[in-house]
Amino acid sequence: MRNTALIVGTALAVLLVLAVAVPALIDWSRYKDQIIARAEASTGRPVTISGPVRLRLLPSPAISAEGLAVGNPPGTEGQLATVERLRLRLALLPLLVGRVEISSLELDRPVLHLARLPDGRSNWQLKAEDKAEEPTEAPHRAAKAEPPPPPEAGKDVPVEHIAIHQGSVTYASGAGAPVGLDGIDATVSMGGRSGPFLAKGEAKLAGTLIAFDAAMDRLAPGRASPASLTLHLPGNDAKMEFSGLVSRLSGGETLRGRLTASAVDLGRTLARLGINAPIPTDAALAVDSELTISAEEITAANLTASVGDTRATGSVTAASSQVDVRLNVAALDLDKWQTPAAPAKASAPAKESAKAGEPSAPPPAAAPKPGGFALPGGLFVSTALSVDTLSWRGQVAREVQLEAVMDQGEIMIHKAAAQLPGGSLAVVEGALTAENGQPVFDGKAQLRSDNLRALLAWANVNPQSVPENRLRALDFASPVRLAWPALTLSDFRLTLDGAQARGALTAHLAAADRLAFGLDASVDSVNVDSYLGAKPPATEAKAAPTASQPTAKTEAAPPQPNALARFDANVKLAVRRLVLNDITADSVTVDAMLQAGQLTLNQLSADMGGTQAKAQGRVLGLAESNPRVDKLAFQVTSPQPSRLLRFLGLKPPALTERLGTLTASGTASGGADQLTLDARAETGGLELTARGAVTPRADVTVQARHASTAQLIRIFSPDYRPKGTIGAFALDGKVTGDGKTMDVSGLILTAGQARLTGQGHVDLSGAKPQITADLTGNALALDPFLAAERTGMLLPGGPHMPPSSAPAPMTVIPAAAAVGAGPSPFSTEPLDMSALQGFDARLGLKAETISAKGWQLDQPVAQLSVLNGTASVERLTGKLLGGDMTATAKLSSGATPALSGQISVLGADVGAAKPGAGGINVTKGRLDAETRFTTSGRSSQDMAARLNGDGKLLVRDGIIEGFDLPAVNQRLNNLENIGSLLGVAQAGMSGGQTPFTQLYGTFRAENGVVSSRDLKLEAQGATATAETTNDLPRWTTNTRIAFALANAPQTPLGIRFEGPLDNPRKIIDVNALQQYLVSRGLGRALKGKGGETLQGLFGKGEPSGETQQSEQPREKNTGKAILKDLLKGLGGR
Repeated sequence: MRNTALIVGTALAVLLVLAVAVPALIDWSRYKDQIIARAEASTGRPVTISGPVRLRLLPSPAISAEGLAVGNPPGTEGQLATVERLRLRLALLPLLVGRVEISSLELDRPVLHLARLPDGRSNWQLKAEDKAEEPTEAPHRAAKAEPPPPPEAGKDVPVEHIAIHQGSVTYASGAGAPVGLDGIDATVSMGGRSGPFLAKGEAKLAGTLIAFDAAMDRLAPGRASPASLTLHLPGNDAKMEFSGLVSRLSGGETLRGRLTASAVDLGRTLARLGINAPIPTDAALAVDSELTISAEEITAANLTASVGDTRATGSVTAASSQVDVRLNVAALDLDKWQTPAAPAKASAPAKESAKAGEPSAPPPAAAPKPGGFALPGGLFVSTALSVDTLSWRGQVAREVQLEAVMDQGEIMIHKAAAQLPGGSLAVVEGALTAENGQPVFDGKAQLRSDNLRALLAWANVNPQSVPENRLRALDFASPVRLAWPALTLSDFRLTLDGAQARGALTAHLAAADRLAFGLDASVDSVNVDSYLGAKPPATEAKAAPTASQPTAKTEAAPPQPNALARFDANVKLAVRRLVLNDITADSVTVDAMLQAGQLTLNQLSADMGGTQAKAQGRVLGLAESNPRVDKLAFQVTSPQPSRLLRFLGLKPPALTERLGTLTASGTASGGADQLTLDARAETGGLELTARGAVTPRADVTVQARHASTAQLIRIFSPDYRPKGTIGAFALDGKVTGDGKTMDVSGLILTAGQARLTGQGHVDLSGAKPQITADLTGNALALDPFLAAERTGMLLPGGPHMPPSSAPAPMTVIPAAAAVGAGPSPFSTEPLDMSALQGFDARLGLKAETISAKGWQLDQPVAQLSVLNGTASVERLTGKLLGGDMTATAKLSSGATPALSGQISVLGADVGAAKPGAGGINVTKGRLDAETRFTTSGRSSQDMAARLNGDGKLLVRDGIIEGFDLPAVNQRLNNLENIGSLLGVAQAGMSGGQTPFTQLYGTFRAENGVVSSRDLKLEAQGATATAETTNDLPRWTTNTRIAFALANAPQTPLGIRFEGPLDNPRKIIDVNALQQYLVSRGLGRALKGKGGETLQGLFGKGEPSGETQQSEQPREKNTGKAILKDLLKGLGGR
């Protein structure tokens, strides 16, 4: 017995040693292929084991493997599952009798990748037929036949206990970011295939720990088994619970019970789970539903869910390939929901602009990149969602509805509608499909509104700048195709406030790419003014802006990219009628393409009541800091240029109403660094051309032509009527400058025979323009330029002397009674001197001669200025009638304009002018004269009434032709009869010369009355004195001239001039002469035959001093005529 026991013990010890040592000595990895083959046969997926395989028998049988991986279905990449280490513990006794029972399964760091494939399948559906064909060669099984799978392959092996350490599960669908659980630590206990089942553990979702606890009783036919599941967040009041029964019926197991979920603060709970959702603050969650789960479907009936005050009711049913959702929300207040801030994203690098070229087609939208969007083809989903009232931004949208069905990879939206604020209705219907991994919607959209302003305000678009009666009625309808990122409105119809538009629109909307759109539309009529509200004062149309007050220098902002460079567009727009700035434009056409920062303007045209404007060309480099135009051409024809300026928002100057038809054309090329212009314009007979660079410094050659200078002046002064024919106008010059300062060189200005040359400078950097010029002229005859008007002078003039200096006619003519004052040439219209306030200037002028109204100034040199509203002739010098003339003058443009001046002449040869009238002329003498004057007034009549000043004149060693005072003086000594008297008259009036030594006097002006009391002529044989009073405001004169003969100084001959200054009446006073004749014994002759003729000749001499007046004009009485009348008085024929 002892030996037997020893042998048995020894054998057992040997067997025990062998059971422990032999498995350790055997390389079980040689059996990988068999293990992999069995695993692949069970899963239908490729399986790999990269680590060692080990087996032990004691103390309990166990198998371990490392580096396990199960692949995805054929045709897809990646792994379904990986396990860092797997350990199986087998029950020893069942194993001894040939039955495999797994007492425990331990998985270290298992990773399960669940995914919804593009074709709608799930990668976790394990089928043997999914196994990919094995390659003809494999590195680990080269040239070796696979062993057939064991006969037990595919049979279920019960597992009593499962332990998972640090596992993870991820789920991905389409292009969305994957979601999952990690840090899974769990234990599962099973009492067999029928239970009972217990599971407990925890996992992390977005770093937040979630604990779970599940239990289910043993399943048995004919009885219901309790089941429960609890999920909760440790340290949080959020949890989800299910409690129900599992019934095993003929159709399989069915789980029925109640599902509840709650959270004290849903927003905080979701934030802990990494979900940033717009949840009302402190909103609690409560979910309650009757849940039924079977092998065929899952149903959540009598579902109620509330988040804060928002409550939804409905049901959800999901089968293997069908889902039905019915939800209704009674009231949803979005104002109480918070919109979380989106996480900051790094901006994508800007794409390099395409090279500028001549596009021949609309800008193409970039082809959509293949995406991950897909709709499952084998899933049917029916959805009916409704919100009775939706509050947002203080307004309510009602009957928000969505009815849609997804079937065969297509979502049919039967109705998506809402009643919006402002009596608005929005409706969308159509189909949503997937093309090239991108969503595509094809359907119709409609929006109607009775109060668009209210709808825009609700959408946070402020329409306050638009008048209240605009943005009211809207009706929009269009087919819509949205193939992201391309949007197409193939035939939209829009009615806004009665204005109708129809057309097509395409747009490329991807935010990461350039926005691009194409528009081809026609508009019936639109009044832009009605949408602009109150208009600001129109900007005065000016050649160049004036600088404002100097401001402190600020740091220049970096140049911003042009907004037109941020998108591409192709626009064809036709507007039948457009109203802007109260001007109606017909047939407005825009045909333009914008691509990669290049604008191609094929056509821009409009017709504004006969005004036709067109433009075409290109603008390049809009994405650059210096965009430039390329052959941008324009043409304008306008019979009313003022309408064109008003249409452009500019206030037309008054002269534009007199311009006549304007025709302008030109081209522009270049950028801000060098913009060149070649333009031509013609209006009112004026032709203008400008050629050259405009920026950065102007260098422009300017030319102007007009066939009539008078007509050109009438553009600026309509009442201008010159005395004579001036001739053509021409101007040539070059303008250079930078917009603030400009130089004019090579200036040549011609008006008729007058010609000026020189240069100038304009400074616009100050508060108002500063102009300087230096001009040289030829013989400048001003008479053709002077207006044809009454002179308003005392005496008529001759061809070379002003009327105020010419002697009166000396013929003696019988006359009627004198008349009163004549009409004044001065106006009561206010003087407009405002132009002098708009600029400052200094002008230097030299010329060969300047002539006007018989005056001729030789070698004139003038310095003129305008400063602070005051125009000055600082100095004017020249040769006048061979003498030296100097003059200064000043005209101020204050509230009451004022004029002052001074003129002096030394050594002028009056004989060169031969002043005179009525056959009497001054043919010799030297003139010295000077005058000073001041006046002020708001009109020329006021200035005439306020004229003050003084002056003097002196003519030396002169000769007067037309009468012979020495002869008269000599014959007065021989008056014996009527014949001798006639001889004296005939001798004195029939010609001859009267030398004089000097003619001199002074004059003074006081409040518009010019008078002289000391005018005197010292001549051979006689002297003459004169007193004159000239009332300029009343336009009258009262002048008395007395002649004293040397041989009869006691009997002067008197002449008076009375009446209008420009046409006075001459009155000859013969009282003294009659008395003289009576004293010489000739009185009877005056009363006898022939006396009436003499009395008619000289007037009736009566003691009362009655005088005879003469009326101009009458036939000149020659000596022959006098004799004839005398003979008739004596009885002859």
